[in-house]
Formats: sequence, structure tokens, C-alpha cells
Amino acid sequence: MNREQIARKLVDYHVIAEDEIVWAFMYAREGGDRPEEPIKLLEVNRATVPAGVMPVYFGQTKEYPPVVIIEVTEQEFEAMKAGALRLPDGWDEAKVLHPRAA
Repeated sequence: MNREQIARKLVDYHVIAEDEIVWAFMYAREGGDRPEEPIKLLEVNRATVPAGVMPVYFGQTKEYPPVVIIEVTEQEFEAMKAGALRLPDGWDEAKVLHPRAA
């Protein structure tokens, strides 16, 4: 599986486990990630608490490369879109992996 397929599989698991996820994005550096970089996921979750941008790192396993997940509230996501809240460096290009009707 390639990085996007792995990311989609992980997001599918998360959406099944947590039905309040309304958006999920995979991020890459401008021009693409290096193979050794973790897969970077942003999940917008109605059931989470506001904590700002708090990346959570999961190490490599036999099946998956390292993964970093940031979970935010809908309000924090709106703050990101307005430029008031920023993602870490290297989270440049987003690809929607899971849209859900609000």
C-alpha cells in the first residue's frame, strides 16, 4: 500500500470508532514528503475538547510507517482556516480523506 492508501485505511478505522469525526485530511510537505516522514493526519472531531494544535506521534509498526495525528474541534478548524491557529511546519498540502455532511 502507498502512503495515501494507508492513511485512508487509518481514517476509516477512526471514523468507525468515533462517529463525530466530520473531516479528515492527509498533509504533506510542499512537493511531497520524504519516505521516512510520518503520515500526517488532521481530524476534525465534534467530540473532542479544544486543546490547540497537539500532534500525537505513533511509531512505525510492521504494517504502517510512523503516523502523526492532530485532532481539533470544529471551532479550532475554523480558526485554522482564518489563520489564527497554525499547523506545524511541513503540513503544507492537504488532501481530503473524509468529508461528512455537517
